[in-house]
Amino acid sequence: MKINKLVSMILPIYNVEKFIEKCVRSLINQTYKNIEIILVDDGSKDSSGAIADNLAKEDSRIRVIHKDNGGVSSARNLGIKNATGDYICFVDSDDYLAPEFVEYMIRMIQKNDADFCFSKNCFISDTEEQVKVDKVEKISSARATSLLLSPYIEVGCWNKMYKTELIKSNNILFSEDLFYGEGLDFICRVAQEAKTIVVCEKKYYYYRKNNLDSATTKFNYNKFLNGEKSLIKIKNEIKYRNRELDLSWNLHYVLFSINALIAIYNNKGELSNFKIEKKIWHDRLKKFGRNILLEKNILLKYKIKYILAMYVPNILAKRNIRLKRININKSV
Repeated sequence: MKINKLVSMILPIYNVEKFIEKCVRSLINQTYKNIEIILVDDGSKDSSGAIADNLAKEDSRIRVIHKDNGGVSSARNLGIKNATGDYICFVDSDDYLAPEFVEYMIRMIQKNDADFCFSKNCFISDTEEQVKVDKVEKISSARATSLLLSPYIEVGCWNKMYKTELIKSNNILFSEDLFYGEGLDFICRVAQEAKTIVVCEKKYYYYRKNNLDSATTKFNYNKFLNGEKSLIKIKNEIKYRNRELDLSWNLHYVLFSINALIAIYNNKGELSNFKIEKKIWHDRLKKFGRNILLEKNILLKYKIKYILAMYVPNILAKRNIRLKRININKSV
């Protein structure tokens, strides 16, 4: 199958001078060459913007846009506004791609005449191997939304390909009042509007977990409030729902509440004694988590995690610290 569609690769950039060059070079070296690379410098205070400008001198496919800091959502939205490709991909600028990423994704989306494509898998650990047998299937909007909300897929707008017309004709943008959970909100809205969705399993995206300056790794209590706002927004805006989707949302909310609770327990700063907040998240777990214990389709490990969070959250919090260290040490 000969494909020559233009793909817009959108990278929001903010203080990632340690990682940005590797990320951009992984785009430059894609086996699929008909791409435009849109780097949106969101008011970086380090040398990220200058590195981006220098890379643009090497490759005419790169465009750099400098803007005042407004958050990752505003940066991605500006990228969408400037995208001229038939398809759009988002890449976080501390991650990187295998050379075959674009070629694989556009082949999946074109072969299946889809307007939204995503892979269930990505590389997280440096010891992982490629998926040996690829399973490709077309799924409904409700099924896709359920999968995206499930804990079986890493949350993010990356590792996906979108038909530009789908995004622009439905005015699907990132909510700029969200700075945590904005990607999940975006992809759930895309899934609800997409007519044909294809999901596959091969791994060509490298998701880094050792960026200690990332918003996903640093403690910020407000991000949990913002993330909860995102989850409630998603639930309220779902058009096509079924029992599986409702269960996925509920499980996502429970696991999110557990993460908020253990993050508070592990916070060693001067505001570490969040007594009221601990009770709030514990009460939310009690309210939303009981049902998952009776669900046969929910894995036992998530039920155990819920029980530990309810009765011995301090032990779960200590275990979480160990797991984070392992993830950092083994990160791609």
